[in-house]
Amino acid sequence: MFEKINNFFSSKKNSNLIKEISDKYLNNINQLEADISNLSKEEMTHKIENLKQNYISNQKEELSDEDISFVCALLREISKRTIELRHYDSQIIGGIALYHGFVAEMKTGEGKTLAATIPIILNYVLNKKVHLITVNDYLAKRDSLWMGPIFEYLNISCSYIQNSQTVEEKVSSYQSHVVYGNNNEFCFDYLRDNLRGINQPKMQNEHHIALIDEADSVLIDESRSPLGISGPVKTPIKLFKLCYEITQDLLKSDVEINEERKNVLLIDTGIKKIEFNLKKINFLKGNSLFDNENLEAYQIINQSLKARFLYERDKDYVVKDGQIIVIDEFSGRLAEGRRFGEGLHQSLEAKENLKIQEESITLASITFQNYFKKYQKLSGMTGTALTESEEFLEIYGLSVIEIPTHKPMIRIDQNDQIYKTPDEKYKAVLDLVKEKYEKGQPILVGTTSIEKSNFISDILKTNNIPHNVLNAKNHENEAEIIALAGKPSQVTVATNMAGRGTDIRLGGNPEIDKNFNENDYQKVIDLGGLCILGTERHESRRIDNQLRGRSGRQGDPGQSIFFVSLEDDLMRIFGSEKLQSMLSTLGLKKGEVIEHKWLTSSIERAQKRVEGHNFDIRKQLLEFDNIIDKQRNIIYSKRETIINEDIINFIQETEDEFISNLLESEKEEIKNFSDLLSFIKPEENDNKDHYLSSFKKIKDENYAKHTNAYIFILRQVSLSILDKNWHNHIQELTNIRMSVSLSGYGGKDPVNEFRKASLSAFNQLIYEIQKQMVLVLNNIRVEKKSENQEDKNIEPITKKIGRNDPCPCGSGKKYKQCHGSN
Repeated sequence: MFEKINNFFSSKKNSNLIKEISDKYLNNINQLEADISNLSKEEMTHKIENLKQNYISNQKEELSDEDISFVCALLREISKRTIELRHYDSQIIGGIALYHGFVAEMKTGEGKTLAATIPIILNYVLNKKVHLITVNDYLAKRDSLWMGPIFEYLNISCSYIQNSQTVEEKVSSYQSHVVYGNNNEFCFDYLRDNLRGINQPKMQNEHHIALIDEADSVLIDESRSPLGISGPVKTPIKLFKLCYEITQDLLKSDVEINEERKNVLLIDTGIKKIEFNLKKINFLKGNSLFDNENLEAYQIINQSLKARFLYERDKDYVVKDGQIIVIDEFSGRLAEGRRFGEGLHQSLEAKENLKIQEESITLASITFQNYFKKYQKLSGMTGTALTESEEFLEIYGLSVIEIPTHKPMIRIDQNDQIYKTPDEKYKAVLDLVKEKYEKGQPILVGTTSIEKSNFISDILKTNNIPHNVLNAKNHENEAEIIALAGKPSQVTVATNMAGRGTDIRLGGNPEIDKNFNENDYQKVIDLGGLCILGTERHESRRIDNQLRGRSGRQGDPGQSIFFVSLEDDLMRIFGSEKLQSMLSTLGLKKGEVIEHKWLTSSIERAQKRVEGHNFDIRKQLLEFDNIIDKQRNIIYSKRETIINEDIINFIQETEDEFISNLLESEKEEIKNFSDLLSFIKPEENDNKDHYLSSFKKIKDENYAKHTNAYIFILRQVSLSILDKNWHNHIQELTNIRMSVSLSGYGGKDPVNEFRKASLSAFNQLIYEIQKQMVLVLNNIRVEKKSENQEDKNIEPITKKIGRNDPCPCGSGKKYKQCHGSN
């Protein structure tokens, strides 16, 4: 139903849609406010529960307009009573839009956290659990505890999940009607559920409603690569060091560097140097680097080239406590625990002369797109969404609605100021910061990397300007730094402000600032509010808009301006030749600045190019993962059957299908297979009926005597076979993906090539799983005990397999290296 509403609304102009929601709901809600204020807590709880039972009994999937209005009015009153906050009309509109499945753009400081309580309560009436997704653990805990009293008032359970919690704690949390948590943790818990063993609890059982805070950050920025859980794999550590060393004599002229696509390709001279270096140490197999025998070395060399020519310390990563720590390019935070994939992390460790950690193999992975599509209904809120409305609609089927602010926005956004060189730009930055500092007006200086924030900090220190720095290296003091950023004469230098989750209050925050002075608010207002100075345009307009959005909250004054150099990364890599040529012909003098609306628009067009390119990357990633997702769903469904359902029936169906297919194949293959099943004695004139009857006889003997212990063994072995083959298949898909990525150069569609190759590999996977189940499970015997023996004394016995014997699954490996390893 909500999809119909979404499609209906998406065809209308934003202003018409806001008016329609206001006319349909807002007037009724405001009229109900006085009457509802007279209700007692018990009366409110009773009305909500009666309403809920009515919808459950009638199996209705959507609330009536009348009931939406009533619940919103009730919620507004409860919020006033419990946390002393009253929903503004703009928050009511935003909350109803969220309930209907929109992405609501609500500016910074407009109260998204409170607005989110509306769709939560509305969905509670429909008996739908809500997962509220935030961008970090801190916000998940803060918002859960902050909004919790509202839900507790109606006896609605509310909890939060954290990375530090145990499985048992999370199982308890997920049973609540409302669960707050960060996007990574929700996704990882889903993967962990599908790696769990027998008798281990499942955390996520329902995917009803997902409500995403900072939706653009979660659904767009962080969806450029899949999320995965890995285990160790034995790639020789020395290979990473060796491969990095043999790239050291390569020059930039030996490679083709594509900063836009984050890729480095060897050209002829580079290939010759690499092959020469490999031959010197007798490491080149065959005659060419591109021969199949050199595939592993080539892949690591490719990552070494990226480590050397593309990835920069203090921009893409930091070195901390002898480890490479990834910097999240959108939030500017350290992504503790995250590792670059495909051997890049190890190559960076080799580059920095650190201890090289073991490479890992992916055990489970999924994109955010496919994870969140598992929910029955999806909606989101953010301060910046309109620039990505096309992607929200195309990928997620979500329309964007811009919610009007509670008070008019009066911030002044100035045109960009463009300088010829970075030195001239940074001198202008210093001049403006000095002016604001001496005047007493707070200023927030935005940068794009740790390196640049430290550079500006050094300039300010040299000029004796006191300031705070907020970046991935000192994020521990984030709340305090943000709390002080709106005080008079405060200078704050920060990397990307995306997803910070804390508002900058003019005059300071009394809840955190020990030296808070209530007169400072008016003082900063009189000075023009918070000044935002961007020192470089980001690739994404949204990140720039999020930086701007830190000023001018709730009708406060403010101003924003960006200083740009022609040598900035955005201008250098993506700026149009026409723009560059025009600026060059102007013959800018040293220190001279250009400011014009046309130039600002040209820079935004360059940003649109980058956004379009990144959209294509995410879209192709999703096309690949959609293929994998179908296979993943089949395997995960089989896992759930093995763990929870009738294992005997599952095995019988698996074996029957395999044997039937086998008997349609060549006679020699049947003969080879029967040799592995010692209990089948092929006759001289064997036939299909003979095999089926022999196979059925032994199955009946085993299954007729099954015990709890025997069932447990069947589950355990079946799960081991399934997992081992699936994990190998994931690695195979990674290799196929890498292989088909080169097919584009041959005029072939990589996605189609991947679809064909992965389907063939998946069919082989299913065959191997079925074959191994038949071979291994039917070598298990049940020893017959007397009837009066307790079930616990009945143990399955198997044909003794030596650790160095071939594994009975037919893999060709030794038993200790295959199914005996578990």
